[in-house]
This record gives sequence, C-alpha cells and structure tokens, in this order.
Amino acid sequence: MKLRIIKVCKENLDVVLQHSTWANKRNRMKKWEIGDHIVFVTGSDVIATATVNGTPFTSDVMLWQDDLYPNRIPIKIVNKKLKLPKKYYDTNLKPILREEWGPNYGWQILTQQPMEGNVAEKIWNLVQK
Repeated sequence: MKLRIIKVCKENLDVVLQHSTWANKRNRMKKWEIGDHIVFVTGSDVIATATVNGTPFTSDVMLWQDDLYPNRIPIKIVNKKLKLPKKYYDTNLKPILREEWGPNYGWQILTQQPMEGNVAEKIWNLVQK
C-alpha cells in the first residue's frame, strides 16, 4: 500500500471533492498508481480520504479559483465527511510521521511523497474510523 498525506486549503479541497480530481502545478504524479491512497488534511483536521483511480493527465480547464493546476489525476472519494475529533492530525498522525520520516516530515508532505507498508496501512486504518 502507498499513501500520501496532502495538506490543502478548504476551498481547494471542495473543488477536489466536487470534480474527483487532485491537481498541482508541478508534475509530481508520474509514479502515482491506481489504488494509491490519499488523506486530505486542512489545518490540523483530517477531512477526506480517496484512492487514485486513473492515470495522470494535463488540462487547461480552470477548476480552481486561485490557480490553474494543470497536472491532474482522477481520484475516487472514499470518505469526504470524516467524523474525527478536532486536531486529529496533530495528536494521532504527526507522531507516526515523525517516527517514520524524522523531524523534517513536512517536506515529504509538501512534495507528496508516498508512505508505504505497515505504516501506511496504520495511518489509513486510523483515518477510516
């Protein structure tokens, strides 16, 4: 299992959920595969989960109001209204990320690096409550 944690603002996440598409400016999704898992976080709240269900593509259709984000990948929303306690990310996921990736774990999140194996499964199971 591969899992990515993606921090995104609420407004952009609403577009992602509406169009079942994740996107970014840089083409970071070349190695993403169908079935990869995604956990969306806004601030300190885990908001939604999804799986990749297609291959990367580019588009010049403007979906987001703040920027184009031409590099895109189709996703299947697993859960878009998670009922997790406030600050669940800070209290439950950050310690796991620090243990797995060290104190600079934020870089892996920023660059949307995958977490694999048992740790990815542990995080996925924690957010699917």
